[in-house]
Amino acid sequence: LAQVLLFAGQYQSVPACVGGWCPPPGSNMRRCWAESVVAYAVCTFFCTLTLYVFVALLVPAHTGSSVWLHEQLLVFLTVASTIPASWFLTLALWGNVTVGRVRSAMKADWFQLYTKSLSEKTKKSTDGPMLWEDVRHFVIIVNYKEPLPLLRKAISNLAVQVPKSLSASQTVVVLAMEERENGAREKAAILREEFKGYFQSVLASFHPGGKTGEINGKASNYKWAVGVVEDHCRANSVSPDRALVHVLDADSMLPESYLAAVTFQFCTVPDRYFKWWQPVMLQSLNFWEVPAMARLTSMMTACHELAAVSNPFGTAVPFSTWAVPLKTLKQIGKGSASAAQDPDVIADDHHLFVKGFFELDGRLQVQSVPLPVPNFAAGSKGNSYVDNLHERWIQAKRHTFGVAEFEYLVERAIMEIAEHGLFAKTLGFWRRYLGLFVELGVIHCMAVVSGIWMPLGTLLLLYRDATRLCSGETSIMCHILADRSVPQFNPLVEVAYQIVMGTSTAAMCVCLLCWVRAEQLAVAVAVDADVLDTIAPAKAKQVKALLGKSGTFPITKAPEVATNRYAITSCFKLLVDFAFAGVPSAYIYGGIPGLMAQIRLLHDHTFEYVTCLKQPRQTEGPSSAPAPPRPVEKLAPPERVLTAQTDGGCRGSVRRRHFCVVDHAVAIT
Repeated sequence: LAQVLLFAGQYQSVPACVGGWCPPPGSNMRRCWAESVVAYAVCTFFCTLTLYVFVALLVPAHTGSSVWLHEQLLVFLTVASTIPASWFLTLALWGNVTVGRVRSAMKADWFQLYTKSLSEKTKKSTDGPMLWEDVRHFVIIVNYKEPLPLLRKAISNLAVQVPKSLSASQTVVVLAMEERENGAREKAAILREEFKGYFQSVLASFHPGGKTGEINGKASNYKWAVGVVEDHCRANSVSPDRALVHVLDADSMLPESYLAAVTFQFCTVPDRYFKWWQPVMLQSLNFWEVPAMARLTSMMTACHELAAVSNPFGTAVPFSTWAVPLKTLKQIGKGSASAAQDPDVIADDHHLFVKGFFELDGRLQVQSVPLPVPNFAAGSKGNSYVDNLHERWIQAKRHTFGVAEFEYLVERAIMEIAEHGLFAKTLGFWRRYLGLFVELGVIHCMAVVSGIWMPLGTLLLLYRDATRLCSGETSIMCHILADRSVPQFNPLVEVAYQIVMGTSTAAMCVCLLCWVRAEQLAVAVAVDADVLDTIAPAKAKQVKALLGKSGTFPITKAPEVATNRYAITSCFKLLVDFAFAGVPSAYIYGGIPGLMAQIRLLHDHTFEYVTCLKQPRQTEGPSSAPAPPRPVEKLAPPERVLTAQTDGGCRGSVRRRHFCVVDHAVAIT
C-alpha cells in the first residue's frame, strides 16, 4: 500500500526511462511503472500471506514447539474463510433464482414482447426509438484451428434464429481466422459458400500473426475482425448506432431465441449505448466426460455466471461470448472501434470492459441475457486421463493470468487520481468502481484464498486432535507426535471456523443442485443445436434415455423432461466428486496457478496465449477433415429454410425444428 501511495504522489515526475530501462516502443512509461508497482503490491500481499500460512503451519509441527503460531493461524484462517463462504452462499442463492428466470426466458416470444413495449412509453429507451428491423447483428466467430464440423454447427445455430428475419436480413457473420493457420482461407471459402443466402452477408477476416506489440490470441484476432466490420458498415452505409457486434467462440451453441432476446433489449432498455450484453455460459456439452477435478471447476464457473444474472448487490462482468454496440466500441476507441481492444492482453473480455468503464465515465454496465449458451470444457479429448488433466491445467494457467486485468483496474484508478485528482470523478463513479473492484478481485484472487488458505484450518484441527490422542503414547503410529505440544485453540475461534466451513459445505451442496437444474436447460439447447450425436456421444446417451419413446425434446419442456431420478443421480455423483476431488481441484486449478500468475506479473506483463484441447484439432488444413458432401437437396432461399418445420424426417440425428445436419450437410427436411 505504501508503494502504491508513493507512486501516486510521484506519478507526474516519472521520467521517460528509469535506471537505463526504457519501455517498448509506443508504450507509456508511466503506465509501465504503474503496472510494475501494482503487480508488486498485489503479489506481495498474497505471496507474503501464503508464506506466513505455511510457515505458521509447518514450523510448530516440525519443532514440536511454538504452538502459538497455530493458534494465531486459526484466527487468520477463520477470518479469511468468511470471504469464500459468503461467496458460496451468494452463488447458491442467486444461482437458483437465475435458473427460474432462464426457464421463463426460454419460453418467451421476444418479438411479441417488443410489439407490446411499443405501446408502453415508460419502456422505451432514453436514447430514442429503435425499430426491431433496423438492428444489425455482426457476429464475430473467433477461431484458430477449429474443426470444420464444429464451425458449421456454430453457424447453423445462427441460421435458425427466430424470427426468420434476424438471420436472413439482419445478421452478418464474420469468420475471424488466423492467417498463420494452414488452410484458413480454404476453410473460410467453404463455409462462406455453404451458408451463402442464409445471412445478409458472410465475411472473413485473416489476422496476420507476429505483429509487434501483439499477443497471438483472441484479443488481437477480435481487434482485426472489428476493423473488417467497420469497413463493411462504411461501404454499406450501416449506422454504428444500430449495429451490435457479437463475439462468439466456435464451440458456443446459441439458443434459437438468443438474437431475438438481445434485439428486444437493445430496442427497449434505457441507455443502450452503455450496455454490454452477456448470456449465461455453461460448460455442459461434455461435462460428464472430463475428469472430476476439471468438472468441479466448470461447475463453479457456471454457478458464478448464473448468480451474476440475478445478484442485485454484485457487478457483473463479461465472459467468453458477449455483444456490445458498435457505437460504444467507437467511443471506447476514441473514434475507431478496432482501437477499443488492446491486442496485447489475455483476458480480452475483462480488459475491454475495464477500459470502457473508464472511457465512458463509469456508465458501462453488463446487461444480462437470461438464456443458456452451452459450450465445451477442457479435458475430454486427450489420449489419456493424465492428458485430460494437463489440458485443464493449460487452461487454468491462462485464466488465472487474468489477474493482470485486476491490476489494470487498480492501475487505471491510480492514473486517474494522479492526473485529475480524487474528486474529478463523481461519488457514483467510485461506488461503481468499488463494485467492479470487488468482482474482479473475487474472480482472480479468490482462487488463492479458497484454494490454498481455506482448507488448512481443517488440517490444524486434525493435527490438534492427533497430538492430543498421541500424548503419552509410545506406539509406532504416535512416535512422531508423542512429544509435540498440543495447540490450545480459543473455543470461540474453533466454533467460528467450524461454522464457516459448515456453511461453505452446505452452500456448495446447494450449488450442486443449482448446476443440475441449469444443466437440464442447457441440454435442451444442445439437443436443439444438434450437437450431441456428433460431438458428445456420452451426453447423447443420457439424453436419449430421458427422451423416451417420443424422440422429441422441445425447448419449452426441458425441466419437465429431465426426471427427478436423473437429477438425484447427478447430484450424488457431484457430491462424490466434491468429497474426493474438491480440495485437490482447488489447489491444482485454482491456488497454484493463481500464485504463479501473480509471480509472473512481477517480471513480465505478457503471456503466451496457449489454447487447450476441447475438440480434435485440425493440424493440416481443410483437407485433413472429411470434405463436406453435397447437400441432400439444393439449399433453399432463406424464407423456405426458416419457415420449414421438421416432422421426423432426419435420420441419424436428433430432430430439429428448422433443419437438421446429416453427415455434415445442411438439408431441408
